[in-house]
Amino acid sequence: MLGNSRVAIGGLLLASTALIAAPAVQAQDSGSMQAGRATISVGGGSAFLILPETKFGVVTDGARNTIQKEENGFDDYGWNVNGAVEVPVGSRDGRRRSIAVHGFYSQVDDDSNNRCATNVGTVQCGWMNIVDDPALLQKNVFGAGSTPVSLLNDHDREVDHWSVAGELKFHRGGYGGGLKDPMPASKPSYFAIGVDFRGIDQDLDIRGTATSPAVTGSMRYSEDLDTDYYGAFLAYGRDYRLGGPNGLWARLGLQSSFRLQAGLYYVDTDYDATYSSSAFRGNFLLLEDSGTLSLSEDDIAFIGSLTLETRKQISRRATLSLQSEYTYYSWAPEMAYNDTDVFAGGAAVSTGFNVGTRIEDDDAFATRTSLRLTLKLGPDDIMPAEPLK
Repeated sequence: MLGNSRVAIGGLLLASTALIAAPAVQAQDSGSMQAGRATISVGGGSAFLILPETKFGVVTDGARNTIQKEENGFDDYGWNVNGAVEVPVGSRDGRRRSIAVHGFYSQVDDDSNNRCATNVGTVQCGWMNIVDDPALLQKNVFGAGSTPVSLLNDHDREVDHWSVAGELKFHRGGYGGGLKDPMPASKPSYFAIGVDFRGIDQDLDIRGTATSPAVTGSMRYSEDLDTDYYGAFLAYGRDYRLGGPNGLWARLGLQSSFRLQAGLYYVDTDYDATYSSSAFRGNFLLLEDSGTLSLSEDDIAFIGSLTLETRKQISRRATLSLQSEYTYYSWAPEMAYNDTDVFAGGAAVSTGFNVGTRIEDDDAFATRTSLRLTLKLGPDDIMPAEPLK
């Protein structure tokens, strides 16, 4: 789903980070960017994502007025890969500085279905075109009176969740002598300012079938719903050790850290969809309907995250860690699909909850848990003599 334009914007993002870091790199007492002492991290693991639900199929009364919408929630697991590169840029006033570039890509798929079955009263099940045509009766519904009907909608929703970010970090404290002191008097911490480009890209495909003794029907709906977030953030991170210097963490040679991040983002959402449906009595075509629609929406969002990590040094240059990140989005797209049939002149032949299709919003939540390997580059004299015990 990532096009050339997003690659170009990612390049601009990294260039912006370099400009932010430039004063620290060029300062007389900070030396130069020490690329030979970079820290490289790669990882992968699970992903979990909660997004606004989909409400597409309709349940109507005998007058074809919408009385209920089908609901398909999205809260499922997938996978993720991630990486980071951090390069020291010397120090000023005794405080270390570094620049870092990090990102991730995750994919979460959800397959589900909704069944609408009725054979009593005037309740009907069906679909509605995403674009209302005043010249047509478009609400394609099945079942009335004692006629039994079974309508099945199969949903296939695939979501790509990703981010590329760059930041300038200001460090305090640290493990002197290249991590030789496992419990420094001042636990390492840092403050960071950065820029971030991320996205939630959704592909939704719904296939519907309706069967009854008299009438059969089919429906196909395809949707691309891509949301880009452009923003800046502040972050604070700090090391800690459970149980103190003589606790379990110390005996196992483990070190933990947390990171809090918060930022404001400009949100750009694009929606592109196609719809088609038909109904037959035997081989006789009763109704055939189709439509295409493109929409866009802009807004502002808050994104906040908490990252927890526990790491173990396994060699002079390598560290293995378990990292979990929890992210909250204050804005994520939720589609309000057309379910009102309006004829010319504005009179509603059948009413519903939505006149036309539009982009609304709700919040979203994501987690990622990864096993990460971190490698430190540089001369041997800055490395610990052996893994921490």
